[in-house]
Amino acid sequence: MKRGDLIGAVGQEDATYPHLHFEFRKGGDEEDRSVHPLNYLPYLNNLNFTPGRLDRINFYDKKSAVRICFGAPYRHEGDLRGVEVELNGIGATTRRLNVDFDDRATIDSDKGDEHAFKNGIAVEGYQKSNLKGEGLDDLQYGVIVSDIDQNHEVIELRVLDVNNENVESSSLPLPQLEPGEHPVNSVSGFEGKTFPPLGWELKLLSGNVCRPDSTAALTGLQGLLCQDLGSFPATLIRSGLQFALPAQRMSWRLRADIKPTELKLIRGQVIFPLAFLAGDTLVAAAQLRMIRNDTFVAGVLIRSADGQFRERIDVTEGIILRNETVRWELDLLRLGTRQTTSVLRLRNNVVARINGDTTEVEPDNACIGILHEHNKLQITLHVDQLALTERPRF
Repeated sequence: MKRGDLIGAVGQEDATYPHLHFEFRKGGDEEDRSVHPLNYLPYLNNLNFTPGRLDRINFYDKKSAVRICFGAPYRHEGDLRGVEVELNGIGATTRRLNVDFDDRATIDSDKGDEHAFKNGIAVEGYQKSNLKGEGLDDLQYGVIVSDIDQNHEVIELRVLDVNNENVESSSLPLPQLEPGEHPVNSVSGFEGKTFPPLGWELKLLSGNVCRPDSTAALTGLQGLLCQDLGSFPATLIRSGLQFALPAQRMSWRLRADIKPTELKLIRGQVIFPLAFLAGDTLVAAAQLRMIRNDTFVAGVLIRSADGQFRERIDVTEGIILRNETVRWELDLLRLGTRQTTSVLRLRNNVVARINGDTTEVEPDNACIGILHEHNKLQITLHVDQLALTERPRF
């Protein structure tokens, strides 16, 4: 190339800020020829990666998924080349995994959380490209390993820099469930005699309704009838169920089939049918908002680092009609990081997602039902096929 040649254009495709995508491809312009740019650019090659620490774990199907976190204190020295992981245990087959950013065979380049893993391992960066704009000096990473067998007892992590000169190694014991403990995987169709379902607690303001009822059945003989009959401002939960969450999980999934039969709101008012709370405070939620007369849209919100909330709605895919049954799913990903993601699915399709920050506050309970902060609303929801699980979607 020569001076004056056009080599790029600034835009904001798939981003929330204008940026220039800068990439090196060696031997051709195909995507799989992408190579690490610091192989060819000068930089300060200091010993700068922090030791790995076992940060989070999810249990499911007699297996587990763990997240090991490490970082670099200065963003100008982020020369991460890749990671190597080894799992060992008495009577267990040694399992070796790696991600090499110079080897496309170890990376799935497609976008989306569903493409994060290749061969059971993923590397996440808990910052966006606009580090300076966000006032960030450090880099934070997570290595997630899925489908870990119960017999594996130790995980070893090696973090490699571009020149393979400064290797950071960590050996960490893998947590196990305590005797009598079980993974969270609660499913209820409200057909049995036990109410609330095992693990759930009834949360109800006086005069409101939350009970199994044949009139609320969406599948089977009974569903959950939730009614707010005009309550005054009080607690956030007006009518619903609450589940206490164990600590140190990296993700949660909350799901229910919901049919709103009465929605007496005014423009701008919002209710939260699915939510994750810290005590009585919202952390993330699926929301149903009236945007104009008799038009309701679904969206998602999440708490940010400053304690304010960020939200996103979809006025096309998120339209909700009275007396229509829709499957709602709220996923909360990357808990405990500054890139926690809240994702709303309707009818099995993603309609809204947004990032927040849960480094200072994260949920200790999940809720289903009618939650809001308004005065004298009249709401009736029919709820069925409730599910809460820590089983990751990958």
